[in-house]
Amino acid sequence: MESLFTSAFAGCFCLIPVFIVVIFVLLASQGIAEWHRNNQMPIVGADVRVIAKRAQTHGGGNMRAGTRYFATFEFATGHRLELQIPSNEIGMIAEGDEGTLTHQGTRYKGFLRRHPGSDIPFRS
Repeated sequence: MESLFTSAFAGCFCLIPVFIVVIFVLLASQGIAEWHRNNQMPIVGADVRVIAKRAQTHGGGNMRAGTRYFATFEFATGHRLELQIPSNEIGMIAEGDEGTLTHQGTRYKGFLRRHPGSDIPFRS
């Protein structure tokens, strides 16, 4: 009976590294697939309005902490798109801003704000 338990334990113990490798391969393939999809998409500019901003913090404790920033843009059609924004640009975007969003699939390329009540864009 003890040898049955030992062999079952050893079998489960060997499956753990296999499980970790499978998860890693699946996550890597998802990232590569999204990267490839974005590369196939055209670079598009569209009039939008910024409707939300958020930050996502990860790490901390004994690990290095990091923050990713996101903004949600609403198109004239009502369609919304949330994109990750570089940390050096997130402070220049405010909720309610209107302007031209440039993106390639889910890849943020830039946002050019317009003066309120005007059709003249200005760089932030």
